[in-house]
This record gives sequence, C-alpha cells and structure tokens, in this order.
Amino acid sequence: MPKTTLWMIPDLCFRPPYLVYFRNCFKVESDTQLRFRFSAEERAMLFLDGQRIAEGPERSGLRHWHYGEVTAAVSTGEHILSAQVLVLGPALTAYAQMSVAPGLYVQEDSNLLSPDWQYQLLDCSFAIPEPDWGTYARLHCAPGCNLQAYRGAGGEWQEVVLAEDSRELHPPQLPPMKYLPETDFRQEQTVFHFAEYALRWGVYHFQGPGKVKIRHLEPAYASASALPPAPREQHWDILQLPPGEVVWHDYWFRAGQTTELQLEGGAVLELAEFFRTGYPHCYKVDFTHPDPAHERLLALSRRTFECCTFETYMDCPFYEQMMYIGDTRVQALVTYTICSDWRLPRKALRTLAEAIDPAGNMQNRYPGKEIAVRPCWGRAIAQVQVYIPSFSLFFLSMVHDYARLRDDDGLVRELLPSLRLLAENTRSHLCQDGLLRLPGWNFIDWLPNWQSGVTPGGKQGGGCVLNLIAVQAWRDYADLERHFGSLAQAELYDAAAAALADRVRAVFRVAGSGAFAEDESRTYFSEHAQVFAMLVYDAPELAEVLRREALDECGIYFSFYYVLACRKYGLHDLLAKRREKYLALAQDGLSCLPEEFSAWRSYCHAWSAHWLYHTYTRDAVLERIK
Repeated sequence: MPKTTLWMIPDLCFRPPYLVYFRNCFKVESDTQLRFRFSAEERAMLFLDGQRIAEGPERSGLRHWHYGEVTAAVSTGEHILSAQVLVLGPALTAYAQMSVAPGLYVQEDSNLLSPDWQYQLLDCSFAIPEPDWGTYARLHCAPGCNLQAYRGAGGEWQEVVLAEDSRELHPPQLPPMKYLPETDFRQEQTVFHFAEYALRWGVYHFQGPGKVKIRHLEPAYASASALPPAPREQHWDILQLPPGEVVWHDYWFRAGQTTELQLEGGAVLELAEFFRTGYPHCYKVDFTHPDPAHERLLALSRRTFECCTFETYMDCPFYEQMMYIGDTRVQALVTYTICSDWRLPRKALRTLAEAIDPAGNMQNRYPGKEIAVRPCWGRAIAQVQVYIPSFSLFFLSMVHDYARLRDDDGLVRELLPSLRLLAENTRSHLCQDGLLRLPGWNFIDWLPNWQSGVTPGGKQGGGCVLNLIAVQAWRDYADLERHFGSLAQAELYDAAAAALADRVRAVFRVAGSGAFAEDESRTYFSEHAQVFAMLVYDAPELAEVLRREALDECGIYFSFYYVLACRKYGLHDLLAKRREKYLALAQDGLSCLPEEFSAWRSYCHAWSAHWLYHTYTRDAVLERIK
C-alpha cells in the first residue's frame, strides 16, 4: 500500500491515554457486501450495527505495520460502522505494543460508506494493571460515560481530523485468530470457573444503573470464597452503568481460569459470554499415547503451546505476552514438529530480525514498547527493554533450525544480511584470553540460587555455558553461509567456533572427572555446562558426571537442552528420570505447564511445552543443512 495515508484522529490536541470511538453512518439501497481494509494504533475493535466484526491490526514490529481485511453482509437500509480504538501511550500500553502515531485508517472497496466520520471520547481513566503487569492498562469509567458508543449511539459526536501517516501498511501475515464460543465453565453467582486455562474475550450484558468491577485470575479456585482479596483498583476494570441495558466487550483478551465480577448499586448481570481465541493451528499429530500419564502431559503441553500463540509467540499469556527469543526458538521447533502451518514461525523470524540494529545489537524480546539507550560494558546499546546474550546467539541457531527444515529458501536469504551484523557483533566481544564476554543480562535459566537467572560464573558477561552456546551458534551460522551466502564467511566462523571450543575446554574442563565448571576458577558446577558440552563436543563421558555428581539441575527451560543431550547419546535412564518431573506437574491439578518446576510465577509458560517436540520429532537439532 502507498506509504503516505490519511488516518483519522480525534483532535491534534489530544494525548494518550484515551479510548475513542469512531462511527460512520451509511445507507444501502439493496442487500450487498461491505468490504474494507483497516488499520489502527494501538488496537481497534470494529462493530457493524453493534455486532463485533473484526479486531486488530495484527501485532508486529514497526517495519511491518499491518492492515486487516473485512467483508460483512449488509441489508437494505441504514447502518452504522463503528470502531473502538485503544490509545494508551508508552507509559500504560502493553509491553509488546509498539507505536508510531495513534489513529484509525479505513480504505473501503465497496463504495458504501459515507465520507463523514465522527468520533467520541469515552470519559474514563486508566491504571497500571495488577497482578498481570505488562498487559494493557485497567480501564475505569467515569460516572455518566457513554457505554453505548461502541454501537455508534448516544453522547456527542464530532468530526474527525485527518492526519498524514507515512508508515507502509502490509497485508496480514497470519490467518484470523480464533473466536469460538466457550461453554465449559461453572458459574457461581458472579464468579466464572473455567474448566481449562485459555485465552478469552468476554462480552457482558448488564442492566443498570450501578457499578461493575471485573477482574481475571490465572489459577483455578474451588469456590468464590477462596479467591484472593483485591483491594486496589488496579486489579479491576470498572464500569459505571447508566439506567437500562449495557453491553460491554473486553478491549483485550484475558488469560487464565477464573473471572470475577462485583456488582454494586442495582447493577444486574443478565448474561456473560466468553469466546476462546488464539492461533488457529492445523495439527499433524493426534496427541494420544499408550501411557495415560504421558497423554496427560501431552494435553497440558498442547494447551500451554496454544495459550502462548496469538499474533506472535508469547512467553506467557497472563503477564507481559512478549516474544522472547529463548522461548520462541522452542515454540518454533514445536510448531515445525506438530503443525502443518508454518506462517507463525516465518513471521517470528522476520519480526525478530527487525530487532537487529545496524551495529548488530539485538533486542531480545520484540516487538516491545520501551526503547532506551544506555551504556553497558563501555558501549551504548540500543535496547527494547532487554539485551540477553544467550538469546542473541540462539537466534542464529533458530534461523538454522528453519533452514534445516525449510520450505522457503528465500526467507533464509532475506535474513542473512541481518544475521551477518548479529554474528559479527557477537564475535567482536572476544577478549584477549580467547573467551567471549557479552554485555547485557546474561540470563541462562531460572534457578533459586542464581541471581536473576545468571550463573555464578556469568556475572561479568561470560561463563562456560554462554561460550558453549556461542560455539554452537557460530557453527550454525557458518552452515547458513555455506549453503545460502558466503563461503569465506562460513570458513571464518567455522574457525572461530573451533578456536572458541578449544579455549572453553582448556579453561573450564577439570582434569580427572572431565566435568565442565561454569566459572574460570572451576569452583561451581551445574548440569547446564555438562549438557551443552555434550551437545558441542563428542563427550559421552559427561553422562557419568550427570549421574554421579551433585549438580544444580536444569530448570524447566534449560531441560529442553538436557533432553536433547539425552537423545543424542541414548541416555534412556536420565531421560526417564527427567520426564518424571514433567509427569509430576501434569498430575498436580494444573491446566497448563508453568514457568518453573516449582515456585512458579506464571501458570502457563511457552518454553515448558517442549515435551511436544521431544515426543514427536524425528529431527536432531545438531544436524547440518541438507
């Protein structure tokens, strides 16, 4: 589409946060089809005569702002097309929401709409959400606000202002998200207990006047009396109902198993409808297993995978909903293994490649709203929230995963220029002692005795595990260049990987036991270093280290690589023992798999679904491109 377009805005003087409604009143002479494209910032929900017909645009990075396409039947007579547009601004919008300039764009193909558009602002305020931080802000309506505006009725409407917008709009990369009626729940007065964890849109039918408070909780509860207290207004969306019928649509989906409403002052809930959403996966496996416990594990893994896939992959659906590379690599491998539709991983690769700047620094959870420049290890690094060295390296391996299993050589070639910047940036941090030390949050895994997921040997940006990850990432990148790019680059990174592998063995390996320490003084040992050494080297002797040594165990995230090592060496006893930790979670009454094996924050976390990959794959992650 043309790069300069006219977008509708309320008025040049308005600043976020606000919720605005646009309407177009039109008349048709005979039954026909209304067809148009739309885009919005930040999010829009569209209604035709009060009925929801679309929501969007598809979330992505700044280089690929999308439009949506709508076709709707209209009968002879008068109609109102309306759009609810949420504009929260940097301080209050969701962590995964990017921004250029707020507004609504509509391009009609059917020549039915009036040229006159109007707008109305909802009289409301917003608050940072609790406990589901990182999502869109809570909405608090003021008394007398017009809750009929969603259908283009009530209140005072004013003419829109048209503003030029230079962003290029792209067609959708994905199919429409699911919107399926939810029926499997139990209602206890105004508390709704859902049988399964899911992503849901809520539609509530009230009679006023009165006040309504709505909150959503991640866990399941036996009864309303077991719900935790929520004294702060940040826990609730708050509606002030006028007299008569009011219909309220959630302005963003909610994740979890419990929804509570509190009614005051004569407000009556007449009906609550819920609609499941998420990516519409097409599966090529049936999720059955002769072992009932394992089948239960597969069911939880599938639900976890589904709840962490929307218009992007998400680390967790209840909190920040961000596409972290560490989680996304695992999710993409699961997608290749169990799904016949690969559009979501292809979009993820393109979107994450946008996060590599001209200097090769990579923002490791993207798209993301907060862009900052701060000094780190003597360099100014442009960041979207966070820079995680291991995740940058894993992106090289993630593209290699796709190249091994690919159905699109062109995408690999498209990504290579960005990968060259990233690879060179990582290699530039080799120090005089031959080891890699990268700036940023040196996260490896969540362990109770590791500070913020950083190994005891990695506090200065290095450590055994990070260097081993770099060895494998550079090998994978060399393989990409060998097949799709430059042989000279391939030779350069093959040599760099070999030299680093030799240096890691010399510095971190302990003579006698053969174990790899995490720190250069060789005082701290964990499963992580042994596991990645087994993947990087031909080191079957490390299986005995895993069996006999008292090592800190891999968390649920890094156990993905633990199981890879078990598969590589045929370590069936260790694999069965680690599987028991997952089976225990599956029998613990959970509906999804949590962020960690114990003491978790998130009840549903993307990286925990990786048992789907290990159950169904015939792939070996360490294979070279064919």
